[in-house]
Amino acid sequence: MSGTNLKYLIFCRVFFCACYAVTWNIGSIMPTTYGKDPQSCVFHPAIFPDTLCFASSWSNAFKGFEIHEGMIYGSSGKFDISVITQYHRLMSNHQLNIGFPVLNENNIKAGLQLHYTLSALHGVGSKHKGSCSGGLIISPTPDWQVSLYSMHLLRYPRDSTEHMLEAKLGAISSIWILPSFKLSVQTHKMVNTSWRLLIGAAWQPIQILSMGLKYELNNNNFFFDLALMPGNWRIGLSLYLHRYLGLTQQIMIAYVR
Repeated sequence: MSGTNLKYLIFCRVFFCACYAVTWNIGSIMPTTYGKDPQSCVFHPAIFPDTLCFASSWSNAFKGFEIHEGMIYGSSGKFDISVITQYHRLMSNHQLNIGFPVLNENNIKAGLQLHYTLSALHGVGSKHKGSCSGGLIISPTPDWQVSLYSMHLLRYPRDSTEHMLEAKLGAISSIWILPSFKLSVQTHKMVNTSWRLLIGAAWQPIQILSMGLKYELNNNNFFFDLALMPGNWRIGLSLYLHRYLGLTQQIMIAYVR
């Protein structure tokens, strides 16, 4: 075996054994920022903006593996489309997402997302996979909201690439203590992993500023979100402090008409 092929083999074994599937940092944890912000619209299958929205995001995910992620997003309010790219000098992953609402009532909302993922090992080959995600939001009262979502649970075709995507179940319960302050409890589970539990709070002290904090009880990880909302623009910063991987940043810039 040549040195180049051995390098490819070692990288793939280490990365895929650690991540089990194509693991994305962008969108891995539902955001904690306040209200129907672009971050929630991008990453939750049942949340859509009320008007035209464009967004772009970048993350220095998995710094130990020199992996970077980027995303572009657009929505008319009736459907949305996004492309996420994860790049390393030896491999890359690309995902096309199309979402649309299927239920839009005052107390209950639901949506679906269709995904197409391409995973390529540069100079060696690629794999393709399709999947479907769904979300449901129930609001028993104006101050209380329960959200359920499943990501990539339906996958096609069911072949040797079965484990190329992370399948995940999750639930979020949020309650507004004050008009500008909410508490949340989130739990989610990926394939072959235990349930993860997070508690969080979001606060909007002034109209143009929102911030949120989450703490993961199982693994002692912290998540911090900050959003600036001047005029039609939304600028978001998400920080993820992992006890082993260190600090990961995600920056999002959005325009809402």
